[in-house]
Amino acid sequence: MRNKFLLIILIFILFTGCSRNHSRSSRDVKSVETKEITQVVNQTEKTDLVIPQGQRTIKPTINIYIENSGSMNGFINQTSEYQDAIQNMLAWLEYYYDTDNIKLHYINERIIYKENTTNATLLNFAQKMLSPAEFKSNGNGASTNLNNIIKMILDATDNKTISILLSDNIYSISGTQTAPVLLAECKNKTLQAFLGKSKELKALHQQLLSTTVIQLHSQFNGNYWDYKHPTGKASQKLNCKRPYYMCVIGVDELLSSFNENFDVQKMNGYKNKYTLTEIDELNPECCVLVNTYKTGRFRKTDCTTIREAMLDKHKNVFAMAIAVDLKDIPLSDDEKCDVKLFEVTEDYVIDEIIKVEDAAIAPIDKQATQNCTHIIKVSTLNRTIPSFTLKMKRELPEWVIKSSSVDDTKIGVDNDEQNKTFGLWYFVTGIKDAYDKGDENYFEINITINK
Repeated sequence: MRNKFLLIILIFILFTGCSRNHSRSSRDVKSVETKEITQVVNQTEKTDLVIPQGQRTIKPTINIYIENSGSMNGFINQTSEYQDAIQNMLAWLEYYYDTDNIKLHYINERIIYKENTTNATLLNFAQKMLSPAEFKSNGNGASTNLNNIIKMILDATDNKTISILLSDNIYSISGTQTAPVLLAECKNKTLQAFLGKSKELKALHQQLLSTTVIQLHSQFNGNYWDYKHPTGKASQKLNCKRPYYMCVIGVDELLSSFNENFDVQKMNGYKNKYTLTEIDELNPECCVLVNTYKTGRFRKTDCTTIREAMLDKHKNVFAMAIAVDLKDIPLSDDEKCDVKLFEVTEDYVIDEIIKVEDAAIAPIDKQATQNCTHIIKVSTLNRTIPSFTLKMKRELPEWVIKSSSVDDTKIGVDNDEQNKTFGLWYFVTGIKDAYDKGDENYFEINITINK
């Protein structure tokens, strides 16, 4: 009460001193003074801080889950990029989200929260967790199940948390059926887990779930269990670079902020990134360009309509460029330049996709490209130059496909196999299907060509 009384006296004196410079009557000044003092006192009583509501932000809890199963031991048996990348991540997370909001866990058959009771710095505490003795002595890491780990993490994720799993993302399978059949069963369990959490967040909080899968590589020196030997004695011993993954899970708003704040490409061993979020078919801004990468002739009617189109007389080809805004597509800029992700009507081909900043844009087209990120070049040899449809397909990035294996039994002698992850395609597809819900395309653009 004493502090509040002193605050009122101070504000009263301040307003009284300032009132000498106003032309209001003393009655008007007192009325305004009384009203403003009352507002400040009421706000102080409610919050104990005179801070506007809109300026107070609540930072999410960052739950980090370090899988410490036997298959992960090879990353910590010696100093490697794995330890460095995690500590680099923690330094940035501490900067953006504060130390008290970052919680470290091991995860194997269960979640093991590691409370920092020694007042060690976050990096020193994490360094101890990543030491071989500590890493191998917490919980039962003899045999773990990736889908069980995912379910435990999703169960602990709400609209105020960001969950980060560090794992090799290897499915463990068993049974008499073929590996692809058993992996498909695992994929469907992953799909079920993400669909369930997505439904829960929509029902309870009206928010959407997002996931970012980040691939990193690190030196690995330890035992490896191939799919035919999921338990017991390790099938092979490896000393090579191996992939591992960060799976970052949270509601769309929190994960968007995370992806904007934290540049994962700076992490030691970073290779690739894929963000999955639930989006309906998009209607991106697009515009045919009048004179950029043009072959032949045409006149532009509007952004998606041209007329009087003719092939180039000497080259017998017609080519045009379309500027498109792809910023809402959850792929990297380089992946958006992959022509295999696009499809165009028969008789046309997609020649190239260029980032706007890398394109040679004609001056007349500068304004049309202001809100666009990429330029798509299409061409045809068809003299009739028909209208066409351009689609962008919801396909997995090429790196996921190239990094996935269905037979890791020769990993000890196969250098190519050492850069792959058993069952990765199935794991990422299970997550992706939960977001796509059957939609095959991100968008369709119809280009009308009138005679």
